[in-house]
Amino acid sequence: MSPMKKLLAITILSLCFITSSLANDIKDFEIEGISLGDNLLDHHKKFKATRDELSKIPTGKYPKSDKFVLTKNITSIKSDDYDSLSFEIDPKSFEIRAIKGNKGIENIDSCIKLQDEIFSSFKEEHPPDKENIGVLKSHPIDTSGKSLSKTNKLNYANGDVVIICTKWNHENEKVKNEINGLMISILTKEHSLWLKNEAY
Repeated sequence: MSPMKKLLAITILSLCFITSSLANDIKDFEIEGISLGDNLLDHHKKFKATRDELSKIPTGKYPKSDKFVLTKNITSIKSDDYDSLSFEIDPKSFEIRAIKGNKGIENIDSCIKLQDEIFSSFKEEHPPDKENIGVLKSHPIDTSGKSLSKTNKLNYANGDVVIICTKWNHENEKVKNEINGLMISILTKEHSLWLKNEAY
């Protein structure tokens, strides 16, 4: 692993950040050895798959743009920190535009405690240009108001680190298969703007 990379790991005891003399570049952050801008297929061995098998992974499109797609959660990776990974990619080149690491945690209070610890540790090691600590509120996908989420964000010049805790209302058919817990994602600024202005 390059000494330029900064690892984003969930478990606080193994929350390893490898510092560099460079400014905080979002492409220097990695999750499970994978960085933004990588070709997803180059990491096929991590997921116990061939390049061809990984190229056929199911993906979902966004409502108003198919420029980038979201892969299904991949659970075949061996990790002490994440139960699954998912990616937002260019469907033609398989270039990774966003990486999401997921960890199942049923208790929302336990999730938020870990979320805030990770947020504080990463902020201290890699001071952001801007930060936002969210509050626990109803998730917009679930109109019943019973699904809850809290989002913390670290904004850098060319991308964002987003840490989210979610407790889903599994009585709602729309979200019954969603997993309660923590998600850490990294994405380029360009991709963040695409999500905000084009995807929906």
